[in-house]
Amino acid sequence: MNTSRVCTPPLHRVVAVMSSWLSIRISKVFLLLLLSVPLYKPERNVALTGTAIQSTDQGHLWTANKAIDNCINQSVTSNCCALTSDEGYTQAEWRVDLGQMRTIQYITIYFRHNSASRFGGYTLFVSNSTAHLHDIVCYKDNSSKAADLQLNPTHQCPYVARYVTIYNYRENPARQTWYDKYAILELCEVQVFGCPMGSFGNGNCNSNCLESCLGGNCNANNGSCFYCFPGMFGEFCEQHCSTDCSMSTCEKETGLCQECVNGTYGIVCELDCSVNCEDKTCMKETGYCLECVAGLYGSNCTQTCPMNCQNECDRYTAVCKDALYGNMTTNSMTLPITMGRMSAMELFDSLKTESTTIYGNLETFLMMTTKEQWTFETGS
Repeated sequence: MNTSRVCTPPLHRVVAVMSSWLSIRISKVFLLLLLSVPLYKPERNVALTGTAIQSTDQGHLWTANKAIDNCINQSVTSNCCALTSDEGYTQAEWRVDLGQMRTIQYITIYFRHNSASRFGGYTLFVSNSTAHLHDIVCYKDNSSKAADLQLNPTHQCPYVARYVTIYNYRENPARQTWYDKYAILELCEVQVFGCPMGSFGNGNCNSNCLESCLGGNCNANNGSCFYCFPGMFGEFCEQHCSTDCSMSTCEKETGLCQECVNGTYGIVCELDCSVNCEDKTCMKETGYCLECVAGLYGSNCTQTCPMNCQNECDRYTAVCKDALYGNMTTNSMTLPITMGRMSAMELFDSLKTESTTIYGNLETFLMMTTKEQWTFETGS
């Protein structure tokens, strides 16, 4: 009787193949982990060495320091959350003192589960004093519904600061109908990622900020400068501002001049103001003269003031500032001549006297005007 035979490899070969397959699978998983998990964090949680306080306590178990104990369990029964009192307060505040000024990069908050109605509308501040006069707002929640709130948000906050504050308040009428009546904070952990001043990077913050950074401070993640010395700009303050920038000062990111040296205008002050501008000074953006040289008016001071102006006129309306006879905006002249039984010679003499006062002599007056421009004021 013919019996079907199944070709089965020896046991040691099966084990070897399985071992090889398992090794490949494990290697692939490990490779995926390496690709998906950062090899290092660019900064560290500097809140862990700080001290925290809060405006009120909900009993002795949920004190302020529970939010910086490195426990991220978001259940109130975990005994690792900080809770302010729920007994009718309209304001609630929690603050951590980092011990010294730190270069902060971002802040991650772990709120208690199912507490959106209580912490909705919160504000995140950083500062260098406990007074709220100079607080910098890193984030303010304006969610229109509870479902939009994140229980584990991360907020970018690239500032140098010593204190981090989370604040909330309630008012009547309520800002949102779904808000709890009273202000309550329930924080299970607040992580402040950054470095000591003057350093950045690789989890241990062991790289020094560049000397080109003003004050020696830089981004805790990549070392880019917060501020530059006068005359420099760029991510690492490695470029020079234009020499046409007033006091060699320009915007850090773009290099655009904040103000121009006298006589220039434009985004990098590369253009010359008109010679018709008084002191050759003009507006940085448009090049329009701030004031005109005597005798001219207009945006660029290219138009001549009326002849009735002794020296100068308003640069926008051309009205004389020192008119000889009234404020006239055309090249005409009013001669106050007493009319009556006046002979032609008397009229000529009067005209000659008035024109000499204005133009120096009658000939100049006649040359610069026409009879249509003459206006006579009659009197008794």
